[in-house]
Amino acid sequence: INFINTMSNVAAFYVAQSLRISGRNIMVSSKSFSFERALELLKAEFLSGSASCGLVGSVDEAVFSNEVFEEKFNITPGRHNMVEASSWFYISREQDHSVAVIEALRSFKNREQILSWIKEQPFDQGTVYATGILIDDEEKKAWRGLFSGMDEYDMISNLGYNDSITAACIARFVESATAQRLITVNRDQQGHYAVTVVSR
Repeated sequence: INFINTMSNVAAFYVAQSLRISGRNIMVSSKSFSFERALELLKAEFLSGSASCGLVGSVDEAVFSNEVFEEKFNITPGRHNMVEASSWFYISREQDHSVAVIEALRSFKNREQILSWIKEQPFDQGTVYATGILIDDEEKKAWRGLFSGMDEYDMISNLGYNDSITAACIARFVESATAQRLITVNRDQQGHYAVTVVSR
């Protein structure tokens, strides 16, 4: 167990203990990007050679009332629901017996950077995309134009909302989607973006 001047990591310890797995473990909390940051940590472990596999998951409680949630994100009342969710992925550097592949995991400081990167990608018609809660209707128009010809998966309307709903969206895609590739575009309140690209 890693101790970083907090007891929050005890939760990660008990998950590892109950699953009878050993090795380093850490709990990550990063508002809108908790799941993406956890994936980035595992990616760093892979690149450094410190690990060849890992268990990455998200667990979120619906801590706000729907009224507070709607006011916080300036959402039309009754449009979305707060939900609790738990989604877990065993991720390995080896592709044998895998059900999906993480093709890309990127972070961007602003909208211009992410738009520039996406324009360079060879995404095809077998791709669906999903956007996070802080991407409003006006910005979604830009994404629809950029992803012209691709289907949009409205993960918030379909799955509800919590701060790491991206994990549940990817799980749903892996379990039941007919598309070949999923792109999730998430944004935080500072205007930073995180993109995850997963293919089946």
